[in-house]
Amino acid sequence: MRWSRTVTPTAGPNSETRYHVQRQSLTLLGYALFGGVAILLGVGVLLFPTQLIEEASQSPHFAHTVREHAAATIFVRLMALWCIANYQRRLMVHLALLAFTILISAIHWFDYLNAQRPLASAVVNSVPCLLLLFVTPFDSISARAASSKP
Repeated sequence: MRWSRTVTPTAGPNSETRYHVQRQSLTLLGYALFGGVAILLGVGVLLFPTQLIEEASQSPHFAHTVREHAAATIFVRLMALWCIANYQRRLMVHLALLAFTILISAIHWFDYLNAQRPLASAVVNSVPCLLLLFVTPFDSISARAASSKP
């Protein structure tokens, strides 16, 4: 009978491919959150430092330093958005972002441990570091290391 033959299902994405697609989606979302939200906050601090940081209204030099920090933060977050557009070439920029967030997190933990900042400050400033660590392209790192061996 013509209609009784067995039909094999067409090959769909296997579990490894699905894993990579899901990981890429999460990674892109992480870069978007890390970049987009912080750019908005950075622009707010850049334009209105005295309204957002009370101490900035007491010293023009401090307000200037806050604006410089906001400009640097905007640049760093633009690098995260670059990683979205250049997903396959992002490794070195990603590692630079990770190093930056580790330094910022370490500063806040150091201040917390010396009773200069509240715990919430250290925890909140550790979130970007953990997010970037979670989406670090370890497979690219191991592939690059393997290709550099003689």
